[in-house]
Amino acid sequence: MFTIEKNIPLPARARSEHYPLKDMEVGDSFLVPSNDKAKTAASVRSCSQRHRASGANFSVRMVAEGVRVWRTA
Repeated sequence: MFTIEKNIPLPARARSEHYPLKDMEVGDSFLVPSNDKAKTAASVRSCSQRHRASGANFSVRMVAEGVRVWRTA
């Protein structure tokens, strides 16, 4: 059975910025070393979507060492 409880506050969602996307200028790039490139690329693409509203665009490519991210706009 479960006990129903009242007045328990919902904790704030922790937003941690794993990647330095907000600090990048057009032409900058960084490498994310990874053994699971597809999963890492999906994570970076998901994070980069939050920055599109400010006009920033990013390209994500799998390279031999992992995943490289470029700021393109």
